[in-house]
Amino acid sequence: MTRSICQLEHNSCEYNGLCVPTDDRIDLKGFTCFCQEDHSGERCERKINRIDIRVNEEIRSRTSLLLIHFITAFDRSEHERGTLLKKVAYDQKMITVYIAQPFHLLFVQIPKQDYYLTIFREKLTYSSYIQTEIQSKKRCFPMNQLLNDTVRQYEYFQRVKYYPLLCRKNI
Repeated sequence: MTRSICQLEHNSCEYNGLCVPTDDRIDLKGFTCFCQEDHSGERCERKINRIDIRVNEEIRSRTSLLLIHFITAFDRSEHERGTLLKKVAYDQKMITVYIAQPFHLLFVQIPKQDYYLTIFREKLTYSSYIQTEIQSKKRCFPMNQLLNDTVRQYEYFQRVKYYPLLCRKNI
């Protein structure tokens, strides 16, 4: 009788990952690891980004759901974006998010309302522990609030050329 790779003395998955063997009829040495929340990789070998976000009373009074948007920017290719939905428990003031991919920007959105820039970093990091909070001074204003009536009436591509000017004016 042969034993699958997951039944050997040492688990093929690291950091308490769950090893699930491939069907023995297909491959005796094949397996898949299901990692704990704070690890990723083929064998759960990589610790991932952990972010603790403090949610103040004003935001908790408006919603219990938050959308977490993270963006990775590239010079010569399209940016990557991911989104997570997190529920803020009634008695909690903090949410914890685990993100496997490295990122440059993290926005928190109150659904159908406001966006807040929560993290900005220049270098990509696969594994870090970040503590932050949602701050009203980091609220992102809708473009319609920043544009005057004349510019707002322009076609989309005409309006876009004014965006850098807005950024310089409203640092």
